[in-house]
Amino acid sequence: MTNIKRLFSQYKFFSLFSILILGIVLRLIMPLRGHNVDAEMWRLIADISNTNLNVYSETPRYNYGPIWFHILHFLDNLFTFDMPQTIETLRWKVAYFLTLVDVCIFIVLYRIYGILAGTLFFLNPISIIITGYQIQFDNLAILTALLAVILIEREKHNVIFFSGLLFLSLSLCIKHLFFIFPFWLAFKEKKLLRKVLIIFIPFGIFLVSFIYYLPEGVQGIINNVLLYRSWNHNAPFWKLFGPNFLVSKQFTHFPLFVGSLLILGLLWKSKKLFDSLHLYLISLVNFASSIGNHYLAICVPSIAVNWNWGYAIYTVVVSIHLLFDADALHLQFMGRQVGAAGHHYYLPILFLTLGLYIQVFGKKGLSHLKNRFIQLKKWIFVQIQEQLKNAHK
Repeated sequence: MTNIKRLFSQYKFFSLFSILILGIVLRLIMPLRGHNVDAEMWRLIADISNTNLNVYSETPRYNYGPIWFHILHFLDNLFTFDMPQTIETLRWKVAYFLTLVDVCIFIVLYRIYGILAGTLFFLNPISIIITGYQIQFDNLAILTALLAVILIEREKHNVIFFSGLLFLSLSLCIKHLFFIFPFWLAFKEKKLLRKVLIIFIPFGIFLVSFIYYLPEGVQGIINNVLLYRSWNHNAPFWKLFGPNFLVSKQFTHFPLFVGSLLILGLLWKSKKLFDSLHLYLISLVNFASSIGNHYLAICVPSIAVNWNWGYAIYTVVVSIHLLFDADALHLQFMGRQVGAAGHHYYLPILFLTLGLYIQVFGKKGLSHLKNRFIQLKKWIFVQIQEQLKNAHK
């Protein structure tokens, strides 16, 4: 029995080691394809930081809390060895750093959900391309939020509870992906004081983090961070499924996005904390008022945990898009139309919605969806028959 346990332990270690090495190597060869506008932006932000200027007053292109530009400053000055500080040197360092973040997410998922969930995240082509090539840092905000939920879920006294809220605050200060999530947590609480603390502490710390950059950066903080809206008002879910009178104007997209997240937080308030976190991340992408390539990776840790065939097709569709899109790996051997077709993001969101539907409603939902599909086919068949009759008349 001891020998069997030893063999199993060795096999497990070899599997984990192989997954980690493969995922790391794939991420670190991504920069060989070059870079897109994000790498140029990080270079600009690092240059401003290196001259001790106020990022928020110097450029409108930085739309996040202060932590990320301090990380860029640190990475840019790490291991310089009198080398020139160029886009190339910085993007490689950022790719190394974000790969380390992905390794940490893999470890967290592995410890909580097992090796399959960790592997489906770490070897997912979407997370590999966004981390290694586009070097977007959503994964850092997700990692700190995961740690926050671990602490809040396992709280035994107030110190751990407040530590969890501090990690959630840190996530917001990195990138405010979880700007609605404190409300989801507050909806679960019965005590008014804890509801207030859960909302006040993360948002309070987020706002306080900008104090050092006032008053020079006040306009940049207000306009480019707090009131920032993406120029890409594509809102794929709402244009696919929303009524035309609601989605015909761009100004309705963001209220629909925020409103849907708040309503879902109320509907799912009885869910366990980790289930809520994953539902939030998937919903954040699914109902977004605007989507770019890197948004598509935000939900990958959560679809890895709740894997179903809807999420599997989503992964395939998005991976193909990222291989050929001009803002991603821009491979050309299958032609340009594959990448161009993905700009509207309708197909990925369609399958993400399907995966979310299966996740929430399970087999009962699938049966209901199948019946609806059969009814739709019958309706279409009847309409065709009527059209043919009318044509013969």
